[in-house]
Amino acid sequence: GGRAAAGADELDSHGLLVGAGVARGLVCVGVGPSVGIERMSMAQGVRSLVWFRSDLRVTDNTALFEACRRAGGASGKGVVAVFLLSPGEWAAHDFAPIKVDFILRSLAVLSADLSKLNIPLLIETAKTPKEIPGALVALAKKHACDELHFNKEYEVNEAKRDAAVIDAFSAARLKAHAHTDQICVEPG
Repeated sequence: GGRAAAGADELDSHGLLVGAGVARGLVCVGVGPSVGIERMSMAQGVRSLVWFRSDLRVTDNTALFEACRRAGGASGKGVVAVFLLSPGEWAAHDFAPIKVDFILRSLAVLSADLSKLNIPLLIETAKTPKEIPGALVALAKKHACDELHFNKEYEVNEAKRDAAVIDAFSAARLKAHAHTDQICVEPG
């Protein structure tokens, strides 16, 4: 279970915009891979969920760009962003309190940046990595999202988690798109 969605312009205890504006027809402004903010002009597309992890930025973010592009831009069906707090995953990786604080502060900045693009950032909790696939599918269904976009992570545990997410979306008859980002050449 995650946090309940807050009303429009409502902030949680960390100053994060939680669940605001999650309605059909959100205006979606795309973010170009290297060129900054640009308005997208496509025919109406699909409603996209974009999952942020270590890529807490709106510029030069492949998953966010593709989610906006496939959503149909400003005239499209919209994009919803999500970050999953995962205390079990953080404990397994020995995250120091200062690192968790940095993540929370970065989420506050990300929320503000996404808000300028009319994209809400939902902050939810999945206590362990095993809960993440189900939590993402449930969020996609709750917010009428047709597909998920995320940037690949290559560490062993993260790659297994991402494969489980793709499998869960496939089982739910939803699409999941893993994008190459943060690297010049993919491993392998």
